[in-house]
Amino acid sequence: MKHDFVRQLEGLEAATLEEVENDRWGPAPDDATYLIRTAHELRTVPLGELGPEGLRLLICQHIGLDVLMPMAVGVLQTDPLAEGDFYPGDLLAAVLRVPQEWFGRHPAAGKALDTIVASVDPDTTDEDGYPVFNETAVPELLREWKTRGKQRSS
Repeated sequence: MKHDFVRQLEGLEAATLEEVENDRWGPAPDDATYLIRTAHELRTVPLGELGPEGLRLLICQHIGLDVLMPMAVGVLQTDPLAEGDFYPGDLLAAVLRVPQEWFGRHPAAGKALDTIVASVDPDTTDEDGYPVFNETAVPELLREWKTRGKQRSS
């Protein structure tokens, strides 16, 4: 079930982050790092073409959170372990690292994420019995989110 928080961006798949935010950055400086160049480029990609890696990268940099978080939550509702370039669940890890102040301004996002987090077992193993989250921060981030959720509820 899609939360209203996720539905708010339906119909914007062809628009870019620059267009939705009405904030054009232009090309990255010639001496920009890979990260800065990539962030500038991703802001010009139609939202419907941003995959888990683009979402992960921009969210980790706190770029366009009001636009990209509903998209990321939508992806995670379908596949909580969606992965960009690093490991299963790296998009979820990026979303869980967004500052709590942002979730305070967007409580529906927190509720949607509560449902997603509840569906993920931090001890998940692959078909060979190896931990899916081996050497990643995902299990700890899941536990922290659940703890904060209990604090939000009380």
